[in-house]
Amino acid sequence: MARPPAFTLARSLFRYEGLIRDAIVSLKFQGDMALLPSLEVLCRQSALYADFSEPDFIIPVPLHPLRLQERGFNQALRFAQACFPQWRRKLAPFLLVRTVHTPPQTSLGGSARRCNLQGAFTIDADVCLNGKAILLIDDVFTTGTTVEVCSRELSRAGAARVEVFTLARSVVM
Repeated sequence: MARPPAFTLARSLFRYEGLIRDAIVSLKFQGDMALLPSLEVLCRQSALYADFSEPDFIIPVPLHPLRLQERGFNQALRFAQACFPQWRRKLAPFLLVRTVHTPPQTSLGGSARRCNLQGAFTIDADVCLNGKAILLIDDVFTTGTTVEVCSRELSRAGAARVEVFTLARSVVM
């Protein structure tokens, strides 16, 4: 990495493989919500909670309105609700907005992923996050591009700290 990441911390509950990968793909692309009831229990039992500061806002990575219309739900929002019920009132799913409809990251290789999302997210100029702690939620951390681009945007709006939680992390062996 040429520069440090814009986020302070990134943690994932699972490795993106096997049954977890299958469950995430099934939820994301077929709307199968069977995984969600177990997430709260698994998260509560995980030592990961101790790593996170209490956030001022929990922001799920937004989908572009066209993709949201296609899918019918934002999986990152569903994961935020399931994994952080104790902070549910801090959910702020509309602070960060996806303004550019890009090809899905899953359809791209590493270098294309790093370019695909440039300028795709924005925060309304009236939103001030000065000094705020943000917990950014996404489904899978692969190259880190999505959370990096979102974290930079949140930092530009004044966020003092951006911590990232993803349900799973892709691990190259």
